[in-house]
Amino acid sequence: MCTGIFVKTKKLSLFGRNLDYEKSFDESIVFVPRYKKVSFRYLGELNKHYAFLGICHLDNDTPLFYDAMNEYSLCIAGLNFVGECTYFPYQEGKINICSFELITYLLSTCKSVKDAKVVLEKMNITNDQYKNYSLSYLHWIIADENESIILEQTKEGIKIYDDDIGVLTNNPPYLVQRYNLNNYQYLSSKQVNNNFSSSLDFKKYSRGMGLMGLPGDNSSSSRYVRAAFMKWNSIFGDSVESNINQFFHILNSVEQIKGSCEVAPNEFEYTLYSSCYNLKDHVLYYKTYDDFSIKSISLEDLDSNKIKKWFLN
Repeated sequence: MCTGIFVKTKKLSLFGRNLDYEKSFDESIVFVPRYKKVSFRYLGELNKHYAFLGICHLDNDTPLFYDAMNEYSLCIAGLNFVGECTYFPYQEGKINICSFELITYLLSTCKSVKDAKVVLEKMNITNDQYKNYSLSYLHWIIADENESIILEQTKEGIKIYDDDIGVLTNNPPYLVQRYNLNNYQYLSSKQVNNNFSSSLDFKKYSRGMGLMGLPGDNSSSSRYVRAAFMKWNSIFGDSVESNINQFFHILNSVEQIKGSCEVAPNEFEYTLYSSCYNLKDHVLYYKTYDDFSIKSISLEDLDSNKIKKWFLN
């Protein structure tokens, strides 16, 4: 379970996510420069491509990205979509990409959401595994400095949605999550008015009563509503630092606490890390469950041919 967010403020655009799972896969921050060769199962190799930086599981020299940003500010995050996601065998005439290659391919070859849309309309996400790893059934939030889209592949094929909310969680599908927001139009950051009856005198005994009914559980539908409300009612400041801090506060509002979501006997899902990509300055900010201090790494040394790696913890 995870939550992804895209925010466009007056000063800059921010993109990031919480990664929620019951165990770590030794996540690392990895930088892939322009001249580091990248390979694809059906599309061969690229000896030169756009540089990108993100968080992944690094298997020897192969990064399996969870979320990342390239030098042109295109960002992508993959989130669990079990139960609806469908991958297909190789299809003639399509751009065939394995699910674990998708982030690397799009960030290597696309400068913008507009570019990505052109590629995605011709794409087939295949059902190939990486080595003996289990398949991860995902959908993706993709953004640049100006807009975001949602990518899903179901049994009907590729679906691309313009994303006016800027939030993604997990199952059910994006359109169901988006429609469900209609049920929460009564929520307000303001003090409540008495709409119950003009003949009755009710007491406003507490601040924040306009949020009564905001879901507080860990389900993907509830996190979607909560993240969307917090995002659209957040006040962003004038400094980069205040914008970054506010972004992490939104992610904190949907953080999963270890012990609150048991997925198997004595196994608990929790927020392993939170990321925030500054799309203007090409900086990745991050924090982990055990370290709330916000650290940062910049996208630089673009013309190298060697991967750089930093341990997340």
